Amino acid sequence: MLYFGMKKIDGTIVAPDGPTKWSAEDSKLEWLVFKTIHGMTMQGSGVIDGKGEKWWNLPSKHVNAINFASNSKLTMRGLTIKQPQVSHNLGSFSPADSPNTDGIHLANTNNVKIYHSTISTGDDCISIGTGSHDVDIKHATCGPSHGIRIKTWQGGSGSVSQVTFDNIRMDTVQNPIIINQYYCLTEKCHNQTSALMISNIMYRNIIGTYETNRPPMHLACSDSMPCMNITLSEVKLVPSDRGNRKTKKVLKPFCWKAYGSLQSFTTPPVHCLLKGHPGKYE
Repeated sequence: MLYFGMKKIDGTIVAPDGPTKWSAEDSKLEWLVFKTIHGMTMQGSGVIDGKGEKWWNLPSKHVNAINFASNSKLTMRGLTIKQPQVSHNLGSFSPADSPNTDGIHLANTNNVKIYHSTISTGDDCISIGTGSHDVDIKHATCGPSHGIRIKTWQGGSGSVSQVTFDNIRMDTVQNPIIINQYYCLTEKCHNQTSALMISNIMYRNIIGTYETNRPPMHLACSDSMPCMNITLSEVKLVPSDRGNRKTKKVLKPFCWKAYGSLQSFTTPPVHCLLKGHPGKYE
């Protein structure tokens, strides 16, 4: 393992201008790679420009602007990531219509703190993937993408548990609160019986507005592995005044195989949560 101190970036680091500009010897799966490093601080007022415009419409998009692997005690401060090829592990600024440009993506990571971040992307602001735990996110500003979502692929295994969404403000958000255990990119996936277990999920003090073309809450859990112990407290979501609110039907919250409870009244009312546990109805 390599040991590093502080690295300062105040200039601009620019990626090759599109896939054709990368040499044949270079990996096109990742650009900047930091591997097996211990104790590094990277900070400054600089910009990392991924030159991602020419990647976004390609049929296969698997490039990471920045990849951190098998590291420990890393600190990132003050840097700006501009137009990543697809995703990276820092805050970012990409156009709203740039496809699949996640802001921060975590995988196989633990004891992570993401504080005081502003992220503007065309897809997920922060995504937490396989093998991650003890992730704390505070004072983050995200947009103009999704709300808060837990999604799992069918046929998987494992669990998502002990997750708290607290003190969140939403402004004209699509998909404010979602659990989706039927995620499928093509919308033609065959239903499978195995699924991850989702349990002990808290939604607390979440207020704001949402776009009326989607329900404010969509909790679609697995037939074979229903969600358990979903808790809603002080949730108030109302239709946005923007757009065609007067001509659109306001959809109600949707639940399927979702077990949980309400700690307070919600807006809109949620009557679809099941009580008790799977196979033990009350």
